[in-house]
This record gives sequence, structure tokens and C-alpha cells, in this order.
Amino acid sequence: MIKKIAVYIFLCVGTVTFAQQELTSFKVGMKKSNSFVKDALPIIDESNGNVSLFLVDTKNVYGYLFNDQFQIIDSLQLENKNRKYKSIIGHSINTDNEYGIYLTNNFEDEFAVVNFSYQKDTSYIKEFEIDLKDEAFVQTLNYNHKLYILSVTKKTSIINIYTLNNNGVSDKHSIDFADSKFIDRKDKEIPLYELLVPSSSILKGGAIISNSKKIADVVRIKNDILNPVDITAGLSKLYLHNNKVLMTFDENESITQLISIDLATFQKEALQIKKPFYAIESNKKKTNSFIYDDLIFMMATTKDEFTFTVQNLLTQHKIAEYSATENDSIDFKNAPIIQVGSYYDKYREFEKTQKFLRKVYDGDVGISVYKPNDNYEILLGGKVEYKASGGGMGIGAASIPIASFGAVTVYYNPTHFAYNSYTYTKSTFIRGLFDKDFNHVEGAFPENAYDKIKDFKEEKEVTENAKTVFKYEDFYILGNYTPWPYQQYRLRRFKD
Repeated sequence: MIKKIAVYIFLCVGTVTFAQQELTSFKVGMKKSNSFVKDALPIIDESNGNVSLFLVDTKNVYGYLFNDQFQIIDSLQLENKNRKYKSIIGHSINTDNEYGIYLTNNFEDEFAVVNFSYQKDTSYIKEFEIDLKDEAFVQTLNYNHKLYILSVTKKTSIINIYTLNNNGVSDKHSIDFADSKFIDRKDKEIPLYELLVPSSSILKGGAIISNSKKIADVVRIKNDILNPVDITAGLSKLYLHNNKVLMTFDENESITQLISIDLATFQKEALQIKKPFYAIESNKKKTNSFIYDDLIFMMATTKDEFTFTVQNLLTQHKIAEYSATENDSIDFKNAPIIQVGSYYDKYREFEKTQKFLRKVYDGDVGISVYKPNDNYEILLGGKVEYKASGGGMGIGAASIPIASFGAVTVYYNPTHFAYNSYTYTKSTFIRGLFDKDFNHVEGAFPENAYDKIKDFKEEKEVTENAKTVFKYEDFYILGNYTPWPYQQYRLRRFKD
């Protein structure tokens, strides 16, 4: 039975250290003092700026609806009856202003949507099926308040897109790329399925999601957040640009293969773009790419030199190129070469290009582009897997374990996943600033919001309980719960 929660709001009183500002704090209306909030699930309504925050304990789900000033305008409470579904994969908002959270049981064939209505003070769970017997799960994405599930038909080049609403599946579109050529790292022609799905159910660098279903190893990229090299080093990436889904494949070291699907018309396109060091043998180089707006950034490295280029994605016109050999200093970086996350030294700085090349070539190459203001912030480097580690969350893991409601996967909150990856990164990289024409800009590399959140948490000993990190407009929000006797949840604002 749903009841209104008595909410006590403590408004922000000003800006404090670490460039953080408390947006709001409130007492969670739990009946028992030993209740403990474990999970936090934010949903942003981009049409009006409202934020719905769901807090979950072992028995109940508490919903709080904030306006764009982060004042609570409504709330609800219901019993948490979910025990069957283990992973959260996305959300939707329907025309009746109902918020839906989608769950699945290890991406098999059983799905459910939990709908919450503040207006009606009701909630309900609707189960539905998606027959993935002959398909492999690829990714999910949110667009225009709807959730889309992407799959690939096994041993083919057919991409399937399921459109979901608060009642389950409303449409399915199958897009066949059989007339396009796809190749593996040895230049052998293969179906698109083999580019998307690894040879086992173990994701690269990650944990087993399903023992019986094939899962595509595709990283979902949000361009409005900072993505660490650990994430962008993935060989298959998915982007949402305007109304188009873009997927890039960098298994082949000499070309980036790209497909796009228009979500409005379901028209398709496929491209192949030559990478830097194209003429060098594949076994003597490592490469990767990253898309930002209508630009494609590509990096290539050997043991002796590296380069990165900027090209127009549509015309493939080269806009800029920067290179360095092992004997050069890297004059387009704005800070020392950084190595973080090694077993013996958690943080190191050095200047020798030769050492940078060796470490990057031995790992998985990645390039990341972020534009929080007028300048592009570009990270170039590589992810390294160490045989021993000091603990912490596995970077490649596809979910943040949550026992009470389901695992909050990277599919649900890529920003939280990116922040965790940045915090526990194991990589070597350089950072450079570039203007709109990609001329190198001198000066110190600015501190980003992730660093500010990390420093604030360490200094203030902020609890990890029900922690979430998400992007709202042009700033990031850190949420966390302080347990009994306070039983308060706080939202704090951090800006690049």
C-alpha cells in the first residue's frame, strides 16, 4: 500500500570547499530506525528539468520528485516486491508522467517494467518477454523518453531494435547490413554478429553476465560526460548523436568500421575509415577511435611512435594531426605523462616519451574527448591490466552490485559507471587542450568534476551508502545516504 512520505527538506545554505554546493538534503521517511537505504536510481525528465530519485531499502522503494530548483514537489512509497529480476537496464517516462524502470533476469528472455505514478499514487509491475533465442543482446539507450533495446541476430548482419514503453515492447525493427562488408583483425570478411559478440560470454576485462546467452561487448558512450581511457579503450562503442545510433568497431587495426541507424526512419548507413599508420602491418601497431559530434578522433601507436588525427566524420577530411616519436618530447600535452593504478605506485608522473609508448603499446589503446567549455580536452593513452590489484570495483564489470532491487548496470547510468572507472583507473595517458580549430592551447589542464568529487569524498569521509553520480544540465550531482540516527539523503553539485 502506497503512502505519502513525510519529508523534511534542508535547503542549501551556501557553497563550501571543493567547489561543491549542497542542492538539497532530506530525511528519508522510513518507519524503522534500523532500515537502511542501499540504492539510488535517478531519472531526469529533460522536457521540464524534473528529477525523480528512487531510494531502495530491503523492503521498500521511496520516490522523490524534484523540480528544476531541486525542491521536492511530490513523493511516494511502496513495498519492494522485486526478487526475480537481477539487473536494471533503463527507464522511460510516458505521457501520463509515469516513470518506468526496466529490469531483466540476466538478459535471458524475461523482462519487467516497474511503473511509478506520483499523480495517481500508484505503482505496478508489468512482465513481458522478448524472444532473444536467436539473438544476442547488444545495448540499451534512452531517447525521447523511450527505452530501446538493441540486439543482433546470430551469425548474421541483422540489427534488431525494440522500442519499449511503460507497457513493454511496442515495436520491433530489423535492419539488415548484409549488403555491407565487415572484416576482422585479419582482414577476413565476417558477419556483423562476429564483430559485436566476443568468443565467450566473459566481457573483455569484466565479469560473466550470462552463462547461456551471448552478450555483445559494446561500450555505450555519453559525449556530454568525461569518459576515462579505461572505457574508451573498448573496441566496440555505441553513441547516440541527434536521432542516430552510431556503432564503431576497431578490432581491425587499419580501419574503423561504422554503422548508423536513424531512430526516426530506421534508415541505415555503413562506413569504413582508414586509420593513421594504415600501411604499417597490423601486428606492429595498436589503434582505436572516438566519435564526438561530427568528428572522428583516431589514435595509432607502435613501439617507436604514435599519432592522433581529427577528421570530419562525413567527408573524412583531415582537420588536424599530432605525432611524436620515442626521442621527441610531446609538445602538445598540458601536463606530465600520468600513470595511475599500478600495483606498486598508485600515481606516477614522468616525461619520457619512450616509456609512454612502451606502456601504451603493452595495453589497450584509448582516446577520449570532452568539451566542458570552449576548449577540447583530449586524453590519449592505454588501459593496462595488472596481475595483482589493490581491490576496488572491477573496471570492466558491467554492473554495480545491488541486492535489494537489481544490479544498476552501465546501461542504466553510464555517468556513474564512468566516474567509478575514472576513480579506479589503471591506465597511462597524456592530456591536451585544443581550441575549436584544434590548435594546441598552452596552460594548465583544468581540474574536472570527477576529481572534485573524489577529493571531497576523501576529505569529508562521505559515506558510500546509496551513492550515485549523474549529470544534470552542465554539472554533476553526487548523491549519498547518511544512516540512522540521521537517515538523510544529500545531493551535492560539482562543476568542471
